Amino acid sequence: MSAGTTTVGTLPQGGVGFPVAAAVGVSLLVAALGLAVQALRRPRAPLVAGGCLAGGVGVLAQLALTAGDPTSPAGYLLGLSGASVWYSAGARLLADRVTGAGRQWLAVGSLLWVGGTVTITTSAAAADWPLVSSLVLGLGVLATAAGVRLAGSERPGTWSAETAGLWVRGAGVLGGTLLASAALGVLAGEEVLFVVYLLVFAVTIVCWSLARLALGG
Repeated sequence: MSAGTTTVGTLPQGGVGFPVAAAVGVSLLVAALGLAVQALRRPRAPLVAGGCLAGGVGVLAQLALTAGDPTSPAGYLLGLSGASVWYSAGARLLADRVTGAGRQWLAVGSLLWVGGTVTITTSAAAADWPLVSSLVLGLGVLATAAGVRLAGSERPGTWSAETAGLWVRGAGVLGGTLLASAALGVLAGEEVLFVVYLLVFAVTIVCWSLARLALGG
């Protein structure tokens, strides 16, 4: 989610925050749909296409639910799930080619959406359940990544080293995002989490823009 989404937890339906969040979500959805179409062409990548579409369903459901109730637990979990699937698809596409605005934005934007979902829901709910959920999910993702790495080292050949390494790195980044958001909220409070998210969002966009220039798009 973008910096404007930080008001979604405190503004009523129809306020400024939700339209900004929706605009960011729509931009991610457009990128995901475009990448899904590309993934269905030769050479086909059905898992990537399915991930792009499944992530879109999750985020659209989140937007529909949080339009009326910013603290909807179902919307929270659907949003995290959808953005996580988007990130997986984006990371897989970037492994093949690091250029391309769509695939870059899907990977970068989905992580920002994950962090924004945790931040905004925590602010709106004024409760600990979003942070606890993020903490549990982050630990679960990191534990799964560690298990995959361990299984790969004990049973070489189950996955290719490249595929296993890609999956573990991607899961580590996603799990770290969830865990860092939760830990910061628990240790420093929702106000600090709010401010740090704004700074992270701004710095990430600037760094991504510079990286795009360096990579030639």
